[in-house]
Amino acid sequence: MASESQIKILDCTLRDGGYYNNWDFSLPLAKRYLDAVTQAGVHTVEVGFRFLQSDQFLGPFAFCSDAFITSILPETHPQIAVMINAKEFNDYDAGPKAAINKVFSQKKDSPVDLVRIATHISSAESSLVLAKELSRLGYKIAFNLMQANTATSSTLEEVAKKIQRSGTVDILYLADSLGNLTCEDLHII
Repeated sequence: MASESQIKILDCTLRDGGYYNNWDFSLPLAKRYLDAVTQAGVHTVEVGFRFLQSDQFLGPFAFCSDAFITSILPETHPQIAVMINAKEFNDYDAGPKAAINKVFSQKKDSPVDLVRIATHISSAESSLVLAKELSRLGYKIAFNLMQANTATSSTLEEVAKKIQRSGTVDILYLADSLGNLTCEDLHII
């Protein structure tokens, strides 16, 4: 096991690659992939999303139910993560807490270890409700701040302090969602 000071790799090939095939990977391919990342020593595998609903066809890696994840995991495997879109959960008619409880059980009953919450910087503070509820259920929480390069350094600092004060977020990702983060941007961040 890696010490806390070592670099840890989170692989999101299935989740991110699903944009190209509607998260409809073949099970043999997914199982070979999971075996490979396990053998490679990857610390965390983000197997897909956990969307609430869709009016178009999406494969099982878009919803990643606990039963589905359990059915594809090798006996030994990395830590398992799923991603949620904060906007979808925050906009749920019955409220964000109800949305979380609709698709997440207690951590002790789930193969999922980490939930990454994808949120825009402008809605990060309101998305802390999601983090709090997921934390209450026992999950490790990561905030994935999208389009981080579009915010000023003072805005990033302010948002990061609010997230830290919440006490519910374990990991903070600053994502270059549009692929145009420069070296100068990175230095400022």
